Amino acid sequence: MNSYLHPSSYDKVINEFLKEYIENHALTLLRMENSGLIPMLKLDRFHEIKIMYGLFRRCPAALDALKLELKTYIISEGQKMVRNESSSNEELIRLIIEFRNRMIDLLTKSLEKDTTVELAIKTSFEGFINENEKTAKALVTYLDDQFKKDFKNNTEVEITEKIDKIIQIFRYLQDKDIFESFYKNSFAKRLLEQRRVLEDSEKEVIKKLKEECGFQFT
Repeated sequence: MNSYLHPSSYDKVINEFLKEYIENHALTLLRMENSGLIPMLKLDRFHEIKIMYGLFRRCPAALDALKLELKTYIISEGQKMVRNESSSNEELIRLIIEFRNRMIDLLTKSLEKDTTVELAIKTSFEGFINENEKTAKALVTYLDDQFKKDFKNNTEVEITEKIDKIIQIFRYLQDKDIFESFYKNSFAKRLLEQRRVLEDSEKEVIKKLKEECGFQFT
């Protein structure tokens, strides 16, 4: 195109093209049945999403529409998880962790770690996770199960990775006092029932919780 346009006209023509074909049709493009944002995400078509993002980020209104579409999807899927009464605590946390991993993959592979999209993902997770106390309680129960079962069979590196993923979900909790209350009861039960306490792992969890909440925690 540079060969046919005077340099002074190039930016103007490109901006007009983006406004006419991207910004004015952003919602239509985002919601196309097979090539919209969510259908492509469900099929792990990260390269195509990256192309979409490359065009949309040049139009602020179009990028806002993309973030809103993503937020709506995250909240909708998250609410299905936290409102599913048949899910065990372990399954709920596992699903949330897997869902978050997918969104981070999207952010990294397709959205160039855009900080405004990262914030949209964060507020979306906070939205459905704080709908009730279920996730806070489930997170403590999931952690207790890890101490009872998985941590005993994991290497130090594997334990650290699992704890980090639990803390990542913990960060989304707005009322961390609820988690702290459940956690104290869970820890006390592990001691009273005379289970073999995994001292290093317990210390690691408490250390990370203190880093998040301050040293008044526990």
